[in-house]
Amino acid sequence: MKEFLNELLIRFFTEKPQFFKVVQAIGVFAAVLTGLPVVLETYGMVLPESIQSIANETISIASLVATFVAQLTTTTKDKKREGLED
Repeated sequence: MKEFLNELLIRFFTEKPQFFKVVQAIGVFAAVLTGLPVVLETYGMVLPESIQSIANETISIASLVATFVAQLTTTTKDKKREGLED
């Protein structure tokens, strides 16, 4: 568990490659897009079903992107073993 938390902290505070910055921006956009209808409905605004459909599709796409990004990652140990550098 200690190694996991250490690796997590290292990854959280290191500079990200441009690819992951783009993925992060897409994730933030998806979160706002899916959360906005919920916020508006709490203030009494009734949204058309098409808006809810778009939110559901966005969640599906974001899930697929997250799965793809998880496949691309590598650990610090793997990098050392393979002789890779950042």
